[in-house]
Order: sequence, then structure tokens, then C-alpha cells
Amino acid sequence: MPTSPRPPTGRPLTRTAAGELPARVYAVVSLDQAADAHRATAEGGLRGRYIICP
Repeated sequence: MPTSPRPPTGRPLTRTAAGELPARVYAVVSLDQAADAHRATAEGGLRGRYIICP
């Protein structure tokens, strides 16, 4: 079965910075909190993404 071509989406970060894609941030955490953020994401129910900063 042939696959249909996907439309070009552009680079997500560039599109988000340009305001073309929404960016919902739940929390900004340090690298030592990454495991806790991962667990919380796996549990579900979050509205947004974790941003992990070194």
C-alpha cells in the first residue's frame, strides 16, 4: 500500500517562535528534577510540557 506524502511542517521550534504553533509550558525544572518531571508526565493529566534546563 503506497503512503501518502506528508505536507512540509517546517521546523517546530522556528514555527513556535514565530507564533505559528502554541507553546504551553507546565513548568521549568532543573536537570536534577528531570526524573520527577518524567514521572509526572507519565501519570498524565498535565496541560503543557516540562522544560528541562541544565
